[in-house]
Amino acid sequence: IEFVAQNGDLESGNQLAENTPARQDLLREAFESDVAIENDVIEIGRDGFLWFEIKDIKEARDRAYDEVKEQVSKDWHSSQTQKMLLAKTEELVKRLKANASMAEIAKDIGQQVKRISNVKRNQPADPLSGDALTAAFQGPKGYVSSAKGDREGTFYILKVTDIRMSDLDEENDFEGRIKNAMQNDILETYISSVREKEGSTFNPEALEFATDLEGQRGYGHQGGY
Repeated sequence: IEFVAQNGDLESGNQLAENTPARQDLLREAFESDVAIENDVIEIGRDGFLWFEIKDIKEARDRAYDEVKEQVSKDWHSSQTQKMLLAKTEELVKRLKANASMAEIAKDIGQQVKRISNVKRNQPADPLSGDALTAAFQGPKGYVSSAKGDREGTFYILKVTDIRMSDLDEENDFEGRIKNAMQNDILETYISSVREKEGSTFNPEALEFATDLEGQRGYGHQGGY
């Protein structure tokens, strides 16, 4: 691997391949190492091991324009495209709110209207994106909104045409989920407050021992019975 940044960026402007064995562990360990140091072996699941060696280190620097101008151009065009798509989406939403039909809008932009039934909160509903699913539950019957798609440069324009209340069991289950979510939020807030006030440390040896299920055969003694 030729020179790579800690976030996986390569000098070529590409990213270190996602299928690189133990990619995240490799990047983390590599940037904690140095030249001519014998590094610990990285386990690759249960299938193998990875050895690595640092051959050279370059000091961090800002890239010259000639090195990044192609990527800058791509990013600029992508940003401008997103802005235009968002402006067009907002315009279409206004038309829909002003009593234009969904069929008229779909025809104007060369798309088809898709009706999706039995959509439930917090349950995937193909082909809706996560943002579109969330938006669908933000208003009453007749509610109109837009949301980003999962792919870059895609947006949904949606209208809620019907709402059905869930049965009693689902309502009770929903109430339980709300309670659990609130409890978790309060606990996370408390933990964050304690960490901020008291500070926190990380003990890699203790974590490794605690998660080494194969090596633990007894309580408190690695390898014991």
